[in-house]
Amino acid sequence: MQSALASSLVGTGGVAPQTGRHAAEVCQAALRALFAIDGVDHCAVFLLDPSRRRLDPALWCGYPTDGFLVDGPAIVGQVARTGEPQSVPDLGPEAERPSGRARSALALPLRAGGETVGVLSLESRQPAAFPAAVASLCESVGQGISAALEGTDITERLLRAKVALEMTFDAMPELVAILDHDGRIRRLNKSLALRIGRPLRELLGEPLVGLLPFCREWLDGAAAATSGPQGARELQEPHTGAVYEATLLQIHGPTPILGERVVILRNVTEQREMARRMAAYERRAATGDLLLGVAHEVRNPLAAVEAAAASLALDAAGDHDRTMLVDIIREQVDRLRTLMSDLLDVARPSRGSERRSESLAAFSREVVDAWRRNPARTPREVTLHAPPGDELPVLIERPRIEQVLVNLLDNAAEHSPAESPIRIELDRRLPGLARVRTIDRGAGPPAVGVNRMFEPFFTTRAGGTGLGLCIAKGIVEDHGGRISASRNDPAPGLTVEFTLPLAAESSRD
Repeated sequence: MQSALASSLVGTGGVAPQTGRHAAEVCQAALRALFAIDGVDHCAVFLLDPSRRRLDPALWCGYPTDGFLVDGPAIVGQVARTGEPQSVPDLGPEAERPSGRARSALALPLRAGGETVGVLSLESRQPAAFPAAVASLCESVGQGISAALEGTDITERLLRAKVALEMTFDAMPELVAILDHDGRIRRLNKSLALRIGRPLRELLGEPLVGLLPFCREWLDGAAAATSGPQGARELQEPHTGAVYEATLLQIHGPTPILGERVVILRNVTEQREMARRMAAYERRAATGDLLLGVAHEVRNPLAAVEAAAASLALDAAGDHDRTMLVDIIREQVDRLRTLMSDLLDVARPSRGSERRSESLAAFSREVVDAWRRNPARTPREVTLHAPPGDELPVLIERPRIEQVLVNLLDNAAEHSPAESPIRIELDRRLPGLARVRTIDRGAGPPAVGVNRMFEPFFTTRAGGTGLGLCIAKGIVEDHGGRISASRNDPAPGLTVEFTLPLAAESSRD
């Protein structure tokens, strides 16, 4: 097979035979490395013939392969025509394929002298055997093969191949580490070094799980598996809340350069948060349509009941018992009216066009001062703590976020002793997020209630509608934030916190 590749190189590129043999050795070593990846059942280098109408197999690992017409339907032909990578995750069930042949395939262009000269083809009998992480690794190897095919000096080609591989490896935004049998780092890219915050060379030889403890359980379980790429597992980093899509590639027959396992962590925090927001928005939109219909249907008969109660009140003048009954009707009408108003608040969509950049620190001070001055409320001590010199600019619909903060203050005041202060804390929770926390020293809801506080109609207060915190949750999520509650540790009391994207982050949504 080496001589076949050398002959192909001499025939197509005018390269000296000795150079062709060296290139064949480079390509063969690259193919062996690719073939060692779990799930890869066949890989081959195809080179264009002098007419550029046919791709001939120059080197392969796995089952024998034939040539392909460039204009044919095969994906290697498509790649030769377009110069763009092609991936087919599933070629269909076995009944629709030649016996024992590929279920999924990946084809990558090989370039030299600025043009496509061949194709690197990989096949697997498993479906979806080439996810993004595996494809990225194969592309790096393909660039090394391309470098080996180009030029006439073997030392220069090998150096260029090494530089191309290293540049691609270091340019990958994913966190990538190559580990030995004991899980120690043999090679890592710059993205991982930046994430850990230490110079790259200092990290060589360090156990990866010691640097990224949240990977330990997944890595131990994935390493115990024996077949196929171990990946598509989501991991969350506890301290930052970042979500990573983790992939582990097992490499059999390791060399000192490669190591045994390739760990790839792709940060998908923004994608998952966007998906969560979209799902929440769709749920609220569906619920909102229903609530709007209910509120409008109830409003007319409610007005009729109220008018009838007013008429009865005139007739009952001087009759204590009848007047008491009319007062009960009016009281319940007022309660239903409050409920309808709350339902409309739940259903009302957020108006992004009404959002303005505000200093969260200044805004919170204004809301707290107005809340304190309201004569309808019992005077309470409220302390506000914000980071010095940080105004925490956020993009908000002011009346809606004010509604959230007032609701949290009302709940804290109602469920805590009159003499205990309410504490509000502002800070930066994660990169791009501001956090607001209200902390009281009350008894709080029952244990089961903490997890249900934001459900519609859940309340522990007599006469409450159970929609206040549900409304607050919808408003916060409409703004791209999240809201949660937890018991204080140490007890007593409850902490409710919500996040809002900072203005610079919000403007990109």
